[in-house]
Amino acid sequence: EDGVPNLLEYALGGDPHQPHTAARAQPGWIEIGDETYWTVRIDRNPDADDIIFLIETSVDLNDWLYGSAHVVVLEDEPEYIRVRGTAPLSSDTLRFIRYGVVPPTE
Repeated sequence: EDGVPNLLEYALGGDPHQPHTAARAQPGWIEIGDETYWTVRIDRNPDADDIIFLIETSVDLNDWLYGSAHVVVLEDEPEYIRVRGTAPLSSDTLRFIRYGVVPPTE
């Protein structure tokens, strides 16, 4: 038991019976023109095609926003997803990011 819910462990490709020590998310940045944006790459289980990843941002850790108005998908591969923020790091807006997974609705 490593404290990671089984659904998330499955989505990330981990074993729920073993501690998960690999990085789940790797932060970074990207230069676009004269601006720098934060990025995050989230590794995922390529066999978990029945899972939906939710990526949300917040400016205050209370209100969380989901959707393409708040993150830009840079890469969406079976093994990982990589997104960037919509506001450059030079803006005065501090951003937080979190991710989770949900099973698809039937």
